[in-house]
Amino acid sequence: MAWIVLEGESPAGLLMLRQGADEAEILTLGVRPQYRRKNLASRLLETGCATLETRGVTTLFLEVSVRNDAAVALYLKLGFALCGRRKAYYPDGSDASVLSYDLTSVTR
Repeated sequence: MAWIVLEGESPAGLLMLRQGADEAEILTLGVRPQYRRKNLASRLLETGCATLETRGVTTLFLEVSVRNDAAVALYLKLGFALCGRRKAYYPDGSDASVLSYDLTSVTR
C-alpha cells in the first residue's frame, strides 16, 4: 500500500506499507525537506493506520536508523514502542531500532 501527499501539485511526502496477515511494516516514510514540520508524516501515518485497522492488522513495525533522531522522536511521540535493535543493519554500518505500534490499543 502507498500514499502520496501533495502540497498543491507538488509531491511532498510518501508512505509505503506492507501487510502480512495481521501484521504490517512501514517500508518507507519520507517528507521532502521543504515540507517538513507541517505534520505531513503524522497525517500519512494516521491514514495508513486507519486503513490497516480496517484490514484487521493489529501491529505495525518499522526499522529506523539510530542516527535519525528526528524520525525516532516522531515515532515515539506517536506512540510507537522500542522493541528491538538490528546491529549494523544499514550499509554505513549503523544500527536500526525496531519499533512497534499496537493498532488495537484503546489508550493510543
